[in-house]
Amino acid sequence: MTFSIMHLFSKVKPSSEMVELKTLNLKVSHGIEGDINADPISPRQILIVRYEDILDLSIKPGELRENIVVQGLEFETFIPGSLLTFESGAAIRLTFHCEPCKRIAHLVESLKSIQDKRGILG
Repeated sequence: MTFSIMHLFSKVKPSSEMVELKTLNLKVSHGIEGDINADPISPRQILIVRYEDILDLSIKPGELRENIVVQGLEFETFIPGSLLTFESGAAIRLTFHCEPCKRIAHLVESLKSIQDKRGILG
């Protein structure tokens, strides 16, 4: 699986804007260091989105509140259960699709149009 990282984001406070970063520090079974969702029991430690999907939907990086935007992953291989291994050696196991919700409804014509394109949690 060859892909590249396009954008990295973190959220430091509830309801705050996503902050774009140059690097992220990942903690095993915890998430992104300093991110509001970093918690060993959180089902939303990291959200990964394909650049191709947000480009197709005319959504700007960060608007889906994602942490990592990747380019070059085929839709068929970007599925729960997959293991994404980064150049740094860090790896993220994709767990389940992030369901479209009212927080992002203003970005799309309908939530159905973003089904399976909202990203995958890991």
